[in-house]
Amino acid sequence: MVLKRSSEMVLKCKIVSIGIDPGTSKESPLTATYLDAKDSKQIEFFQGHLKIKKEDEVPYIRLLPLYINLRTWLAKVIYTIKEDELLNIIIEQPISVQNGKTTILLAQMNLLIQMACHKEAGAIGGKVRLVGVGTWKKAILGKGNFKKDQVLKEVYKKWQMDFDSNDKADAYCLARYGFLEC
Repeated sequence: MVLKRSSEMVLKCKIVSIGIDPGTSKESPLTATYLDAKDSKQIEFFQGHLKIKKEDEVPYIRLLPLYINLRTWLAKVIYTIKEDELLNIIIEQPISVQNGKTTILLAQMNLLIQMACHKEAGAIGGKVRLVGVGTWKKAILGKGNFKKDQVLKEVYKKWQMDFDSNDKADAYCLARYGFLEC
């Protein structure tokens, strides 16, 4: 069931934003963060993990636990959203890499992430968007070609947020990008 919100309510509501940074690391292929207000320091992270059992295993099968865990985390976050709040989920657009198997795995993972987000956000009329790396970096940090370690420094300079990983800083920036959507 999709809950409809009146346009009058939309004008008065605040944004809840989730940023999702899919990665290539086997240990932590997905980092997501949740921000409940534009200048919020209250952040909750989700980091998905992959357990690779056999080399010959069908790749998308090992992604299913990641999909289930992401949906569970999203449902928990969405449960806290109030009626006058809008949800934006911003997912970093997949990139193409030279290794064909890795590109396919990234595409499969991104598809499962999108499916989980649409399934959970759709219940309250939330928006899900894919955003290119250079696009969110330019919009949030002012320059579209920052390297990973430069993003960490810029995030600290702009918001005094100190992260222990590049993935968390990226997810934070993606969530902040969601506030530009209002």
